[in-house]
Amino acid sequence: MRLFIVLAVVILLNLSAAIASDNPPLFPVDVKGKWGYIDKNGHIVIKPQYNCADYFYEGLAVVGTGHGDSRKFGCIDKAGNIVIELKYSQIFEFSEGLAAVQIGDQRMGKWGYLDKTGKMVIPATYDFANSFYDGLAVVVAGNAWNGYSIYIDKNGHQAINNKFECAGPFSEGLAGVMEFDKAWKAGYIDKTGTYVIEGLGSEPDKFSEGLAQFEESGTRNHGFIDKTGMRVIAPQFESADDFSEGLAVISKDWKDGYIDKAGKIVIDAKFDNAESFSEGLAVVEITKKDASPIFKQGQNMPTFPGRHGYIDKTGKIVIQPQFYEAEEFKDSLARVWIVDPEFGGKPCYIDRTGKLVWNGEENHH
Repeated sequence: MRLFIVLAVVILLNLSAAIASDNPPLFPVDVKGKWGYIDKNGHIVIKPQYNCADYFYEGLAVVGTGHGDSRKFGCIDKAGNIVIELKYSQIFEFSEGLAAVQIGDQRMGKWGYLDKTGKMVIPATYDFANSFYDGLAVVVAGNAWNGYSIYIDKNGHQAINNKFECAGPFSEGLAGVMEFDKAWKAGYIDKTGTYVIEGLGSEPDKFSEGLAQFEESGTRNHGFIDKTGMRVIAPQFESADDFSEGLAVISKDWKDGYIDKAGKIVIDAKFDNAESFSEGLAVVEITKKDASPIFKQGQNMPTFPGRHGYIDKTGKIVIQPQFYEAEEFKDSLARVWIVDPEFGGKPCYIDRTGKLVWNGEENHH
């Protein structure tokens, strides 16, 4: 399950996060160590030529060349044209028309924002910069020893006067923040910087479908609050994830299942791991009793890897657990690993029936 983490520097949401539908959708593939793109039918439409490649967001995709500290990133369009030169240390995907980029060394370089023409519209003066959500972005200002998080608008102006030790992105009009100036203070602010929910005893998660999960002090159990701060689902779970498509992943007795917005368990907690629903399906992991042990480097004991498959909203397994790794469905395809990626497995793609669309080889048709 995904855990919400707020650090002194704000990490992007998993951006395993939902990808906005870009039609026609394209999907990154690895062919003999070079990355290109396929269409929904598994046909290569952008020749594999990059050392790494991300999904398309708002019509552009981040690609990279080189390795390690020498790797440089830029962006291409769906015709394969380079629209942002591959010269940046890091680039996050485009969000609301802008992309956070790092100039200089990956460890000490500064961050700013590009528009889709590649123009630097907000100068690279920040120690870290997050993507824009709801018109605002979190950046880390100050210095390496005394940094603080602030919110800026798309003109690069500080939009909220407060300086936070930790701050999350805005979602549904609210953002989770923490301050330690005089005492621990955790809660949610609106876009004026006014606290609308205070007194939380844990790091605040983002709101999704009107609710946010929280951890109760002392018990460390998880429940959900609404936008008034009212506890609408009592803390009773070992962990909890965001609501997606009306359901949320929870852990009960160290197994994962799903609840609805009334807090009722609608899919029994019986999975070793479960992910949020996307396009009506969700990834679940089941460790098979007869799974072959794997001895990984540096480990004295073998591991018994689970297998990943997909369930529907009734809890029915619709694609059998058979993959070493699996991701959510995006534009009707999902990326999976048939062979353990730690042992050279390449990403493949399946459709909603579980049919293999791309098996990791250019000549698979």
